[in-house]
Amino acid sequence: MKIVDRIVCALLSLGVILAAFFAPLIHWIYQITVYGVANGLLGGLTGDYISNANDQGWTEDDYSLYNIYKLLEDFDVNLKELFAGNAEINPNLEVFVPLIKPVLICFALVLVIALVTAVVSLVSKAKLPRMILSGAGIVSLVFLKSSFDKLVLPIVSGQVTLGSLLDISWLGMITKIEVINLSGGWVMMIMLFASIILWNVSFILTSDKENKDKKVKKQ
Repeated sequence: MKIVDRIVCALLSLGVILAAFFAPLIHWIYQITVYGVANGLLGGLTGDYISNANDQGWTEDDYSLYNIYKLLEDFDVNLKELFAGNAEINPNLEVFVPLIKPVLICFALVLVIALVTAVVSLVSKAKLPRMILSGAGIVSLVFLKSSFDKLVLPIVSGQVTLGSLLDISWLGMITKIEVINLSGGWVMMIMLFASIILWNVSFILTSDKENKDKKVKKQ
């Protein structure tokens, strides 16, 4: 049973890393403004205004980090060159430079904590270190949410448009972003860390009960 305990905790920890990259992490709601204008004009002419959000050009999507990477590739954004400093940085991105650092630090911290928790789970039977690490992971995710909200505020407030972000001027004229926030993947990571804590607490409680029952039988 002890080896099962270790394996379960390690798998839950590694699940955090997988969720970080492949689970839907970012939720956004945007409007193709052309649809909204067309709907308004047609509604004025025919008297039949369509109130359905989809018919007004509103769309919502969830993206994982992997999806975002592929999307940036489609727009010919070379991330390797950008991070290596070989690519010319879009001046519209300068506002995000001080804001993205806390996001990257918190995200990296979550991944490191998850990896360390997996290693600790496999090499040690101690429950307390796993629980402390998992608690630290949850706290890091809370700070990640706060940092991310500050990062996307210039976009949601309209200070920076999607067109200026991707350096495609016409895109900013037809697209309006209303909401960007962390979604299912973020919740999933919190639940995985919480599951590690609950698993260890339940294991401790059941183990204590078994030990008490053995002492009673011996007496």
